[in-house]
Amino acid sequence: MMKLLAISSLLAGAAQAFQWVNDFNYASYHTVGDNFTIHWVPEARDDTFLLQLTSSLYQPTSGITGPYYNFTSIDLADVKYSDGAYTWTVNTIDGREGTKWFYSFLAYYADESFFYSRDFYVQSA
Repeated sequence: MMKLLAISSLLAGAAQAFQWVNDFNYASYHTVGDNFTIHWVPEARDDTFLLQLTSSLYQPTSGITGPYYNFTSIDLADVKYSDGAYTWTVNTIDGREGTKWFYSFLAYYADESFFYSRDFYVQSA
């Protein structure tokens, strides 16, 4: 019986994972120069995760080994889990804008696990 309780406790802890609080729609548009705040459920801890901005093709092209998405990312900041939000001044990565390019935020943990936000587009002002 004690083993069963211990396993239940472990599973309950494993079910608690990083969670974005997405207050924007999938494939929404964000304008260069605007401030955009991404939110996540804050956690009672003082360590940080790496917040990245990613970009990839909306429609992949054909590559030698399969679809090619031309994925890239930039580091935005090391943010505390407890902060619950980060404000980003909207900008492009290498001029990628419009409906050809998807963007998303990525929470990258020290153990190399990661969590993506919803995809969105960036448009010029």
